[in-house]
Amino acid sequence: MKKLISVLLALSILLCLTAAFAEETEEPAILGDVSVQFGNDSAEYILHMYDTDTGAELYRNVTDSGRNLPSYDIKDYEGWEYFQFYDIPSYYSIPDGDQQLVESEKAGELYYCAPNRIILFYEDAEIPLMMVKVGYIEDTPEFRADVANNQPLDYWGNLLFIIRYAE
Repeated sequence: MKKLISVLLALSILLCLTAAFAEETEEPAILGDVSVQFGNDSAEYILHMYDTDTGAELYRNVTDSGRNLPSYDIKDYEGWEYFQFYDIPSYYSIPDGDQQLVESEKAGELYYCAPNRIILFYEDAEIPLMMVKVGYIEDTPEFRADVANNQPLDYWGNLLFIIRYAE
């Protein structure tokens, strides 16, 4: 009887650990896809948006006509060679209740960081930030190069992130 209880206890602990690990590693479902470009001359890439409260609100705010989101020269920031960030107009209310400390990011991952900023990593990095993952782009050498080579527009002075619903 003691052996049976010990075996059942061991199995229940194993199941709990497996469930906890599965929760930590499971990616949310995909809500939808949007097309993105880095400046006017970049190739188009598919951004897969996660079906979370934050991801869904960002996806809804793309609109049928799309968005041109600005980014700035961030070469004075630590980690600038790993990511670009894009500002969302302040009149949009984006939920950020599910933000958590993220300490390791992969190229292609898109995060939301309050207030109203999305951060796209185009290189793997270890930069601790409070944010929530909202989507991803397939990591390819072409993707990395297009983001890294995104140049400020002459007439605007900012980098441009073009986002619209994928066809």
